[in-house]
Amino acid sequence: MVTSPCGFAQAVSAPLGHVPVTVLALRHDDVVHRAREGLGPLPFAYAAPAAYGGVLPGGGSVVARARIGRGGGGVVVDLGERGSMIGMVLAAGAGRRLRPYTDTLPKALVPVDGETTILDIALRNLAEVGLTDVVIVVGYCAGAVEDRKAALEERYGVSITLVHNDKAEEWNNAYSMWLAREHFSKGVLMVNGDTVHPVSVEKTLLANRGPDILLAVDDVKTLADEEMKVILDGEGHLKTITKLMDPSTANGEYIGATLIEPAVAGPLADALKATWERDPDLYYEDGYQEHVNRGGRIGVAPIGEVEWVEVDNHDDLEKARRIAKGY
Repeated sequence: MVTSPCGFAQAVSAPLGHVPVTVLALRHDDVVHRAREGLGPLPFAYAAPAAYGGVLPGGGSVVARARIGRGGGGVVVDLGERGSMIGMVLAAGAGRRLRPYTDTLPKALVPVDGETTILDIALRNLAEVGLTDVVIVVGYCAGAVEDRKAALEERYGVSITLVHNDKAEEWNNAYSMWLAREHFSKGVLMVNGDTVHPVSVEKTLLANRGPDILLAVDDVKTLADEEMKVILDGEGHLKTITKLMDPSTANGEYIGATLIEPAVAGPLADALKATWERDPDLYYEDGYQEHVNRGGRIGVAPIGEVEWVEVDNHDDLEKARRIAKGY
């Protein structure tokens, strides 16, 4: 082990079968060092087993986990306390505009590619990025998810915990998300159960860990009235998130995927509680706004030119079926 020019311990050798790789970004103790545009990779190599043992500056032994994501020309290495997370899917909604498909199924179980459902795609994406402990918030027609739980676990190699929302047909999803609050402290990558998107979205969030809350944002799409739009402040953090804004003033659309770090578990739960207590018909994004209004910081990660869709109606469903066939 030697110390890098940035002051961090680094691996310079590795067991047989592991080779040094070019490092584009390294995170340790909540500090991120990235390759600066035009200046090439960071000035050290990382020999990539999944874990290493060594001594950090200031003394003390450490065994740090590494989450490695590929980038152009190298990798992003995430070391230390922020290594582990779980997946979460909000799948309590009824999807009334998708009837008759949702007469007996929650929206998340509507097929989009043969027998492949929206929930299948969500679980497949989470499993592909190594998040195999998954919490699913269920409500409307929860029994349909319960009946498929074992098969889904076997198919995607995941362990599923169900959280039940008994008010799913009465209240909005700020309450649904709050019901899963005990899991926030594990670190969560949460996705909406009505969104079809490629796994690149999850990879983008994991590669850009830093803020306590990080939102996947489409800053390419032309926006209209229905989208959940965002405005950023001068430092690129979330200032406003709502559907109720002039699309021309927005910086992009939140696509329904969020990375939540353990440190913000309590404040986020409190913001969500205040939101649904004020009005149970509010969205969890209103809880994000409450968190910002209380002084919390929320970052954004642009997803680039990605085909995705929030499935609210039959037109959206046709688009989802077209997109899903390309995954």
